[in-house]
Amino acid sequence: MSEKHLWYNLIPERDRLVVDAAAKWFRPVAWQWFITLTFPWNVRSETADAKLKEWLNIIERTLRTQICFVAGKERKPRSHGMEVPWHFHLLVTSMVDIPKMLVEDTWRDLVSRPARRRQEDDAAGVRLVGEDALASDNVLGDDDPEDDSVVVESYKHNCLGPEYCLKSINDCNGDWSFRWLELFNPRIKQTSFPNHTKNRTRARFATQQGENRPAYLAPISNTAGRPCSNRQA
Repeated sequence: MSEKHLWYNLIPERDRLVVDAAAKWFRPVAWQWFITLTFPWNVRSETADAKLKEWLNIIERTLRTQICFVAGKERKPRSHGMEVPWHFHLLVTSMVDIPKMLVEDTWRDLVSRPARRRQEDDAAGVRLVGEDALASDNVLGDDDPEDDSVVVESYKHNCLGPEYCLKSINDCNGDWSFRWLELFNPRIKQTSFPNHTKNRTRARFATQQGENRPAYLAPISNTAGRPCSNRQA
């Protein structure tokens, strides 16, 4: 195994079995993007979760469709060496193409320094108008580094994306979440007694899909456990 897949080798063998099993569960979904979301401050866990939810909801409202995702949340405390704040690695897909620019701009609007200043001003009851508002938005100066809080890569170039998202699944400094997998992966067994909400959701999804068969499925891959991602630790 090459050095660029060192992160996969560093997963304890027992945990790797869990990671590979979960990744196999996610792999049939036709993922569009492999995304890394970070914060320009040392964010609290609950704040990170709230920002992720807000980001997903905005994209869903914009595209007027469900966004299926699996997200791994992780951090590295100072006791493990260099401290790395909470951040996310995600796989996302939808019934429609998700524009890369929409993904990037929506996240930056939520976590950039101008966005944080607006939130702090709103919380304090401050309302800036005219030139003051423009100055507030122009916080990043010419000498400031470019905002790299969001990295969007094609899933086809990150086919170990499921494993990477879940590499901290058994770590006390990691967590994971997902949404709408039951719609985008029909191999997941559905309940025999769905409630009204589930029936309505599936009916809307079937209408968007235009047909009842799972034509959007990617073929099952047998790549679990075989590194083919260019993602490094």
